[in-house]
Amino acid sequence: MSSKQLKQVFIREFIAFSKNSNIVASAMLSFYIIQIFSLIAVGYYILGHPVTLQSLAIFAIIFLLGTRFRALNNIVHECTHYSFCTGRKYNIIMGKIAASCIFTSYIDYKVEHMSHHRSLGDYEVDLDFQSRQQFRFEEALSFRTILRHVMTPILGLHFPQYFSFSMTFKDGAIYGMIKVLLMAFLAAMLYLAPLTALLFLIIPFVWMFSAVNYWTDCVDHAGLLHKDDDLYKSRNFIMNRFLRSIFFPRNDCYHLVHHLFPSVPAHHMERAHEILLTNDEYSSAANVAAQEAKQYAISDG
Repeated sequence: MSSKQLKQVFIREFIAFSKNSNIVASAMLSFYIIQIFSLIAVGYYILGHPVTLQSLAIFAIIFLLGTRFRALNNIVHECTHYSFCTGRKYNIIMGKIAASCIFTSYIDYKVEHMSHHRSLGDYEVDLDFQSRQQFRFEEALSFRTILRHVMTPILGLHFPQYFSFSMTFKDGAIYGMIKVLLMAFLAAMLYLAPLTALLFLIIPFVWMFSAVNYWTDCVDHAGLLHKDDDLYKSRNFIMNRFLRSIFFPRNDCYHLVHHLFPSVPAHHMERAHEILLTNDEYSSAANVAAQEAKQYAISDG
């Protein structure tokens, strides 16, 4: 059974999945923004009041900030599929707000991401991966390949393909002004608390956020892009809910589910996965990537 046939079997059932109400969606977006400012405040406090294992605490905050920026990025992603909340118009508004908070453009993101879904893994027309061909995500997994993918962001070799910063007003003047206000906040922080600004604003956004995006692409597609059918070009990477809230804050660990059914809201991904497991072809595809990774790691290790 191909991915197209699988979609035909389950699409009617998944269309009925409810989306977040606009109030709930607004609360979720606000919650991630509050988390970012709260983590910055905690970091500022730790710098002024040394604690046990201070260095480890600082790194933990940097990492968490990177994942919170990723959560905002994921909301932009959900909004491009109109799956974050109720109504096309409100998805666009929420997407533009989230995009402004991470200095990107909702309009540009949507163009790139839709090409990714239409032509997954085709470097000629998949705009998400077009500029990232040098990272060779299509290569079969091995111990050396996995080590290369782990080290690439640590060494900063993922720049400039993964670091993005845009002050464009393309999404509209209101959303452009959000970027201006955030830049003013950064300037104030650099003047009043330069070390806090460096450790808990610049480094998390410039390095950790882009590193998390690189590693997520690896988890989603590395070693699979050469496959012939979309059913085998993505993988799920399932964790318990606590770890998922840290590493995959918007349930994006169910990436195979998403590529097969991009309109399924994030909070229904787990349920959709469980339903799909009743299908032998999906069940096999959901396990084959992990089995291949284990096989190559053992054979090369």
